[in-house]
Amino acid sequence: MTHRRVALQAGAAALAVALFPSLALAHGKMQIGEFYTGLTEPVFHPESLFVVLALLLWSAQRGEPLVVRAPFAFAAAIVAGSAMALAGWGLPGSFWIARGGTLLLALLVAARLGLPELVALAIAVGIGIAAGHEATWPDRASLARPWLYAIGLGTAVLVAWGYVTSFSLRFRAFWAQVAVRIVGSWIATVTLLVSALALARR
Repeated sequence: MTHRRVALQAGAAALAVALFPSLALAHGKMQIGEFYTGLTEPVFHPESLFVVLALLLWSAQRGEPLVVRAPFAFAAAIVAGSAMALAGWGLPGSFWIARGGTLLLALLVAARLGLPELVALAIAVGIGIAAGHEATWPDRASLARPWLYAIGLGTAVLVAWGYVTSFSLRFRAFWAQVAVRIVGSWIATVTLLVSALALARR
């Protein structure tokens, strides 16, 4: 019953993104201050949320030391990518780097597969830079205090890391592991759909 409910919820999210792709690609600035705008960026923009979830779920599956090192490297890289965008440095292909990385990590979660630690950290940094740049670039001109936005964006990853790690430590039963793999498979599916729609629009 639990597995079915998780699958239905993930399916509903995927269907919503498929029916309303413009929402998945939307960016906007909330009037709540730059730090909180960055902090809530993954909540209101699915493309940012999926890459964060995929990285955190995969690192949680791997356990020590990646469960700590990969998220912190990813958070630092997101701040660096955001800083690049704020400085006006373009990063060609950041959308596809972030999407490709999300797909890779989601498939690793679904298959419950690992990678060597150095490779995993390099991937986390590369995807983080691309994701941070992509999340910041559309809104860079409208930010009064852009560095607070970048810090908020990195903080969002660490907050989500706390929740995901807590879940992975508290729920070690078979059903929880299956649920994580189901979420990974749906993240991969939605990422493919959004990427295909973006490619079709171009």
